Amino acid sequence: MIEPGDFADNDFRLIYTTICRLRDEGTPADMLTICNALDRAGFAGKKGVVHVTASAIEATPNAYHIRYYAEIVKAASEKRHIRQLALQVARDASDPMSDPNELATRLWEGANGIESKSKLPKFITSRQLSEETKDVQFLIQGVLVADQPCVIAGEKKALKTTTIIDLTISLATGLPFLGRFPVISPVKVGMMSGESGQSTIKETANRICDSKDIQLRDVDNVSWAFGLPKLNDALVVQAVERFVEQNELKVLLIDPAYLCLGIGDTASNYFGVGERLECLSDVAGRTGCVFAIITHNRKPQKERKYKMPDLEDIAYSGFPEWAGQWILLARREEYDPEKAGEHKLWLNIGSRAGFGSGWAFDVSEGTILDACGRRWEHRLLCPSEVIHERKDARAAARRRDDEEKFEWALKAFRRNPDGLSVNKLKEEIPKIGGPGVGFSKALQYAEELERRGKIESAQVPIRGGKTTTSGFRFIPDDG
Repeated sequence: MIEPGDFADNDFRLIYTTICRLRDEGTPADMLTICNALDRAGFAGKKGVVHVTASAIEATPNAYHIRYYAEIVKAASEKRHIRQLALQVARDASDPMSDPNELATRLWEGANGIESKSKLPKFITSRQLSEETKDVQFLIQGVLVADQPCVIAGEKKALKTTTIIDLTISLATGLPFLGRFPVISPVKVGMMSGESGQSTIKETANRICDSKDIQLRDVDNVSWAFGLPKLNDALVVQAVERFVEQNELKVLLIDPAYLCLGIGDTASNYFGVGERLECLSDVAGRTGCVFAIITHNRKPQKERKYKMPDLEDIAYSGFPEWAGQWILLARREEYDPEKAGEHKLWLNIGSRAGFGSGWAFDVSEGTILDACGRRWEHRLLCPSEVIHERKDARAAARRRDDEEKFEWALKAFRRNPDGLSVNKLKEEIPKIGGPGVGFSKALQYAEELERRGKIESAQVPIRGGKTTTSGFRFIPDDG
């Protein structure tokens, strides 16, 4: 960020040059190593250098203040440059022969040079990209990597908050996420919640800890906050950055986005939302912390209802584009109030880093009125398993439906011991309270009952007994 030339004082410039040299040599920079390096360079006797070194170290109480002070030094350096440039141009302008266009160009190029140095990203060579850039590093195998922004989204009541609390506790303790995905090693995590409230978060975290056979009070790596920062305020963003650095957070979850980004009317504008999210990307790049933003999915259209969610389902513009990795939740079936605390969900996990998976996510929470209170029981299934389960369930439902209709047909034959034709059977079933059926169904029921030995083919009376026709007759149990 800063260079030796940014310091106005020669002693500070010398000290900073020494620190940079120690850094390049891989040597920690402290009072002793800096003074030894100055001694080797022949500057130990230079008046004031050792005193200035000690004063500078004493005035910087913690490493997380360094960026703040570096920005002050850089700003002062740029202002000195502008002042010197303006003075020089002012002196030259007093020359009657000076060219006003040339003077204006010098001012513009000088100011533009400062802006370019401060705004342009750092360029690196292909060799640096190959040799110095870290490979993809998993925090949770197959779920979460370092150095990528994360979006966690879901429709209403899809257990977003409960899922991220499991994620938080898993990262902090090193225990598997959702009991399946291994955590590479425990890390420090922050969770900021603006909706659920402290009591609800505590109750949910206790349930999740119970499922992992640990106590919430022993989970030391988590910093909880029950309020959200206004991330459209630059000073607040700086405070968040200082908190992340001070607490060495590797992941910070912010729930939900709409309460802290201040996007308002720009929610449908890629550029407006992108500008808000960019500030988090900048902080993430400087601190190495993964920012996970929790947001909502839009209400699904009919054709998307109960389908596996994807990035296009996320509400608000900009979030799908910003997401370097994502965890998406949606309901797989309509919530049944008679089965309170039972949830059938979809879980979609993915990343631009090159991994992804889709799961059927079944959760059993119970209710607070249950004898043992609420719980956190869940299972993850491959979508193909769910498809087979659904097919089996539909087949079982059809069998139950058919059995019920067979029973109605059998009742009709019992009520008519002389037998019924197929036409008469389809009329008789509704009369005794059964469902309406057509000729083909009535024939199907009769043939199945005959196969089971409940009825037999016979000539049955019609038209008041004046004639007979082909039909079926009930076989009494005694033969």
